[in-house]
Amino acid sequence: MYIYSLSIYLSIYLSIYLSMSIHFSIYVYSLSIYLSMSIHFSIYLSIYLSVYSFFYLCLFIIYLSIYLCLFIFLCLFIIYLSIYLSTYLCLFIFLSMFIHDLSIYLSIYLSITDETSHDALSFLLCIFSFFFLSFSIFFFLFFLTIFLSFFLNILSFFLFLSQYFLSFFSSQ
Repeated sequence: MYIYSLSIYLSIYLSIYLSMSIHFSIYVYSLSIYLSMSIHFSIYLSIYLSVYSFFYLCLFIIYLSIYLCLFIFLCLFIIYLSIYLSTYLCLFIFLSMFIHDLSIYLSIYLSITDETSHDALSFLLCIFSFFFLSFSIFFFLFFLTIFLSFFLNILSFFLFLSQYFLSFFSSQ
């Protein structure tokens, strides 16, 4: 009887042990499934985040290159405008020197001529020099205002685009 009761106790003990081991194996199996899913999830998440960050990095680089191209365009425009204005100022200086030389030649001519035609030629010289000087100043100011207004329009357009890109970046 003793063996019989020992065998019953042993079978109960083994059945409890086996049920615990089955529960433990189920727990280990579910833990392994969870870990494998989390590994796959982390892999998918890392792939998604890398693609997402790469996309926005490329977008940022594209916008930055557009912004830099506009800035380079503005710098080139300023250089061209300064070259044009310096050429225009040189022409205006040349025109002023021409008026100065013309007035010197006319004054020499007036000093050579006789006294009767002196008053009429000096009056004609004053009218001619005043007309020529006012005409040259008018053209200088006219072209200067045209190109300055063009330059200011380009500058305002550039500032508008930069504000647009900055607002677009801040909204992202």
